[in-house]
Formats: sequence, structure tokens, C-alpha cells
Amino acid sequence: MITPGLSEEELIELEELQQVHALITMPGWKTRIQPLMQSQVEDAHESMVGNLSNDPMTYMRLQLRWQQREAMLRAVLGYIDECEQRRTRILEEIKEREKLATGDFSGVPMEEYA
Repeated sequence: MITPGLSEEELIELEELQQVHALITMPGWKTRIQPLMQSQVEDAHESMVGNLSNDPMTYMRLQLRWQQREAMLRAVLGYIDECEQRRTRILEEIKEREKLATGDFSGVPMEEYA
């Protein structure tokens, strides 16, 4: 891919984002990894809710385990979503730069000066 006007840092970032995109578009992510992570959160939640112990420390440990797993899942999914948004933005910027470089101004917003 020709990437006009991208700095070294932008190229490195785009490569990382492409790797994340490749991972989440593989069948193993949707059919194995993500469901496994979600099931770990659900199992920890069910253990906490189904706790029959009278010991408050047992409940607190189960609650902490569930909260940690939930936080980790949210962080991973949030990171993936952020990467996808950044990747999409960079690719759109590259398309716009290529259009400008080739002289194709259709679809490119033009600024009006008074």
C-alpha cells in the first residue's frame, strides 16, 4: 500500500492497528478467544451470585474475581474498538491524501473563504 505523507510513527501505528485487525477478523477470535473470555466472566459472576457461604470474605473474594475479569474483558474490547476506530480514520486519511495527490477532488470537502 502506498502511504503518501505518513510519518515513521504513523506507519508503525498503522502496522500495529493492522495486526490487531487481523487478529480480530480471524475465526479463532470470534469462535474461541472472545467467547472463552466472556465465559470466564460469566462463570465468576455465577460463582459470586450462587455463593452460599456465610463468610463475608468468601463473598468478597468471589466479587473481586468477577470484577477483575469483567474489567479485563472491557479493557480488551475497548482497546480493540479504539484500534479499529483509529485504523479506519488513518485509512480514510490515506484515501483522501491519495485523491489529492492524483488531483481527484470529488468527495473532498472544499473550504470556502470570504
